[in-house]
Amino acid sequence: MLLLVDDEPVVLRALVRAARAALPDVNPCTAETVSSAIGKLEGSLPIQAAIIDVHLGERSGFEIIEHRREQGSALPVLVLTGHDRPAKQRRAELLGAMYLPKPLGSHHVAAFWHHTGPLRYQQVIDHTARAARLAPRETELFTLLATGTPRSALGEVMAVTDNTIRSLLSRMRLKLGGRRLDDVILGMQRQCGHV
Repeated sequence: MLLLVDDEPVVLRALVRAARAALPDVNPCTAETVSSAIGKLEGSLPIQAAIIDVHLGERSGFEIIEHRREQGSALPVLVLTGHDRPAKQRRAELLGAMYLPKPLGSHHVAAFWHHTGPLRYQQVIDHTARAARLAPRETELFTLLATGTPRSALGEVMAVTDNTIRSLLSRMRLKLGGRRLDDVILGMQRQCGHV
């Protein structure tokens, strides 16, 4: 899911159109204020990236990014501004965000989305593990599987026995609603456009 944040309804609708044209399989969600954007990011929506306008009424889109960074989030962010200033670009870069002056086209959305693919995939892995309430060792195993570690190497990588791996896999499957891990991983890859 892609969060689009702008306080001007006309611009926000244009962002939604650009996102849908560039990424027909990705659901955009929107916010018009700093508070609304933070609420959506802290909610249960699986937001994988955000495109945020700098000027949001009396507040700044940088507040959203700063809040997420304080929470330990590496959410990929593209900062937009109608007033291109070197200081704003530096601030965006210091916050780990990409920066682009308006107007934004669908090709910009596509380039941003594809550039942030690996980071978004890790966020989907983390979100899925949290939602399933996987224990730390289960999360470690889930991450290894989701990032392509061969099953035959899992015991060695985690420094545990094959029986421990089987036990962890069994518990993970129950916590993931009985679904096959390969199906869960394939679904996450599709969600991020990896397949």
